Amino acid sequence: MILAVCYFHGLSIERDPLKAVELWTEVIESGRIDCVLELGPIYEHWLSVDVDLLKAAELYKWLLDTHQTCGSDSSFKLTTGSV
Repeated sequence: MILAVCYFHGLSIERDPLKAVELWTEVIESGRIDCVLELGPIYEHWLSVDVDLLKAAELYKWLLDTHQTCGSDSSFKLTTGSV
């Protein structure tokens, strides 16, 4: 999601990493798995949000499960920690 990347890095818009996390989360919850690769490392390595290894692991596990069962219900809701 290009807008989230722009917010995260401050590209042609005021930098707002928390807005980027919010946008990536919304997109992931709608079933787009590609954004997990953006959001997972942010929680894993404390890039602009508090470290939340459980949330990072949850994202990665969901990505793995979704990838293995393509075509099944890929809805996802973040349930641990806070943004």
